Amino acid sequence: MIIPKFKTVPRLTLSPPSALIMAVTEVTGLPIACALAIVCVLLPVPWHWKARNTGTLLYIGWTVVANLNLMINSIIWRDTWEDLAPAWCSISIKIVIAQSVGLTAASMCINRKLYNIATIQSVSITPESRRRNMIADLSVGVLLPIVVMALHYIVQPNKYLLIENIGCWPTTENSLVSIPLVFMWPLLICCTSFIYCILSIRGFLKARQQFNQVLSNSGSGINLSRYFRLLALASEE
Repeated sequence: MIIPKFKTVPRLTLSPPSALIMAVTEVTGLPIACALAIVCVLLPVPWHWKARNTGTLLYIGWTVVANLNLMINSIIWRDTWEDLAPAWCSISIKIVIAQSVGLTAASMCINRKLYNIATIQSVSITPESRRRNMIADLSVGVLLPIVVMALHYIVQPNKYLLIENIGCWPTTENSLVSIPLVFMWPLLICCTSFIYCILSIRGFLKARQQFNQVLSNSGSGINLSRYFRLLALASEE
């Protein structure tokens, strides 16, 4: 997701619908940048769909959702902080909560797949194991963000924060309860993803001479170059 840099004006008030309002300097070109990002990340979808790379597709999906959400908000709240679309804000802030978990979860799914490829022992992956992996990826990459999104209601002190030129942003109580319900999940998933990443590199180093054959036998449609590009993408998140 593209997050622009901005300066906050020291003006923070409480609006009638319990929405916090904050003014920021103008963010130019943000909708265009979001639109370009959406187009760019959608380009490799056909290849990943054909290869059934669920983790990468989830990463693309959450990136599109995040940028689309930000693009819509930046258009609606251009040069204003009025509460123009309260119904949309209620949806938008939950997308922000879900995407923070969804992007990291998709990254972990990619690293998990790369780890499975690096340590594969059998000649090929069976349809049953492929189906199990897909269910696991969807559970972590879709179901978990939805659960965290729902749990956020418990620690939501205000409806939302309104930021000029940015739009709706979620608010979360600064309490111990917020840690297990909302805050810990991206960090926990990132740590798990990091472990998978290290194990993937270790698996590659142990069998680097046979690695091209391993990639071919994995049935993932990934060659050595794509393997390391996916590893870099997943590690970046």
